[in-house]
Amino acid sequence: MPGEIAWEMYYLEHRQRYEFAAERCRGLAVLDVASGVGYGSELLMHARARAAVAADLALDCIAIGRRLFSANGVFFACANAVELPFKDGSFDAVVSFETIEHLHQVRDFVTAVCRVLRPQGLFICSSPNKEFTMRREKPSNPHHQIEMTYDELAETIRSGGFEITELFSQSHSPSYSRFLDLLDQLGRVEEVICYSRFLGIENALRKLLGRKVWSLRPSSPLLSRAVHGDFVIEPLAKPSPRSVTYIVCARKCSTDITG
Repeated sequence: MPGEIAWEMYYLEHRQRYEFAAERCRGLAVLDVASGVGYGSELLMHARARAAVAADLALDCIAIGRRLFSANGVFFACANAVELPFKDGSFDAVVSFETIEHLHQVRDFVTAVCRVLRPQGLFICSSPNKEFTMRREKPSNPHHQIEMTYDELAETIRSGGFEITELFSQSHSPSYSRFLDLLDQLGRVEEVICYSRFLGIENALRKLLGRKVWSLRPSSPLLSRAVHGDFVIEPLAKPSPRSVTYIVCARKCSTDITG
């Protein structure tokens, strides 16, 4: 939520995904599953989606979202991701970022998404890449029930009634990757917290050596894991272990294969 440390750490990373989706949802009726307070749903409306429904199970998020964003045309609904309370074929597109890894019933979630989509409806989904995030025997985020490789994610989506049409990677920029490599050498990959502080140290060294400093600035004077330019989204020809997050675009199959 706005004002929390997690917002400062992850907002830019999450907003970039919604900006990516917004380009594909112009003129469409969109359901945003696990929307949080709905800032992403508002962004979809601002980018000229025909309609946007922000659905989340947390009532406090829904209350904040209605206060902040409903005036901009976003409709809010309290909803369980695996039991979506909408009629069959209600939407042209469903967007759900960083949701599937939080669920036990992943197949039920994908099947529910398929049900509420119209024929050939678009599903845009993201999930962390297990090959990148799994540094221990269990997911590094304690709130994640499951993390998947691309093959596991793709099989889950296909088995729910979809054909994957595009694959994208949201990954670290070259400068952020250098920072991670440094931490890797120091044996501290698990403790990535405040990139902006390390950026300041690097800039001080570059200035001392007479080299050009990086122009990136932190989004908050208090704490910032990500600054503008830290993450890039680009098409993937094949899965990569260096991809931080996979973004999958899929179309509802014309033939029901959900069984």
